[in-house]
Amino acid sequence: MNTTPSVIKFPSPTPVVKRPFTKAAILIGTLAVAGGMVSCNTVAGLGRDTQKVGNKIEEKAHEVAR
Repeated sequence: MNTTPSVIKFPSPTPVVKRPFTKAAILIGTLAVAGGMVSCNTVAGLGRDTQKVGNKIEEKAHEVAR
Protein backbone atom coordinates (compact mmCIF):
# COMPACT_ATOMS: atom_id res chain seq x y z
CA MET A 1 0.00 0.00 0.00
CA ASN A 2 1.21 3.49 -0.86
CA THR A 3 1.06 5.83 2.18
CA THR A 4 2.29 8.90 0.32
CA PRO A 5 -0.52 11.44 -0.09
CA SER A 6 -1.35 12.20 -3.69
CA VAL A 7 -0.68 15.74 -4.83
CA ILE A 8 -3.02 17.47 -7.22
CA LYS A 9 -1.18 19.68 -9.65
CA PHE A 10 -3.03 22.68 -11.00
CA PRO A 11 -1.79 24.63 -13.99
CA SER A 12 -0.09 27.82 -12.92
CA PRO A 13 -2.19 30.92 -13.65
CA THR A 14 -0.95 33.33 -16.26
CA PRO A 15 0.35 36.48 -14.58
CA VAL A 16 -1.88 39.52 -15.03
CA VAL A 17 0.88 41.48 -16.73
CA LYS A 18 1.18 38.96 -19.55
CA ARG A 19 -2.48 39.26 -20.49
CA PRO A 20 -2.62 42.27 -22.84
CA PHE A 21 -6.35 42.98 -22.42
CA THR A 22 -6.20 42.74 -18.64
CA LYS A 23 -3.20 45.04 -18.54
CA ALA A 24 -5.03 47.55 -20.73
CA ALA A 25 -8.16 47.29 -18.58
CA ILE A 26 -6.15 47.96 -15.41
CA LEU A 27 -4.49 50.96 -17.06
CA ILE A 28 -7.80 52.39 -18.28
CA GLY A 29 -9.41 51.82 -14.89
CA THR A 30 -6.57 53.55 -13.10
CA LEU A 31 -6.73 56.52 -15.45
CA ALA A 32 -10.51 56.74 -15.06
CA VAL A 33 -10.29 56.78 -11.27
CA ALA A 34 -7.52 59.39 -11.35
CA GLY A 35 -9.51 61.50 -13.81
CA GLY A 36 -12.60 61.21 -11.66
CA MET A 37 -10.74 62.41 -8.60
CA VAL A 38 -9.41 65.45 -10.45
CA SER A 39 -12.78 66.35 -11.95
CA CYS A 40 -14.49 66.21 -8.54
CA ASN A 41 -12.12 68.87 -7.26
CA THR A 42 -12.70 70.95 -10.39
CA VAL A 43 -16.50 70.72 -10.16
CA ALA A 44 -16.42 71.60 -6.45
CA GLY A 45 -14.26 74.63 -7.22
CA LEU A 46 -16.59 75.67 -10.03
CA GLY A 47 -19.54 75.42 -7.65
CA ARG A 48 -17.83 77.66 -5.09
CA ASP A 49 -16.91 80.21 -7.75
CA THR A 50 -20.46 80.25 -9.11
CA GLN A 51 -21.82 80.72 -5.60
CA LYS A 52 -19.48 83.67 -5.00
CA VAL A 53 -20.60 85.32 -8.24
CA GLY A 54 -24.24 84.78 -7.25
CA ASN A 55 -23.62 86.34 -3.84
CA LYS A 56 -22.00 89.41 -5.43
CA ILE A 57 -24.93 89.84 -7.83
CA GLU A 58 -27.36 89.53 -4.93
CA GLU A 59 -25.41 92.15 -2.91
CA LYS A 60 -25.47 94.59 -5.83
CA ALA A 61 -29.20 93.99 -6.32
CA HIS A 62 -29.83 94.87 -2.67
CA GLU A 63 -27.70 98.03 -3.00
CA VAL A 64 -29.65 99.16 -6.05
CA ALA A 65 -32.98 98.45 -4.35
CA ARG A 66 -32.11 100.77 -1.41
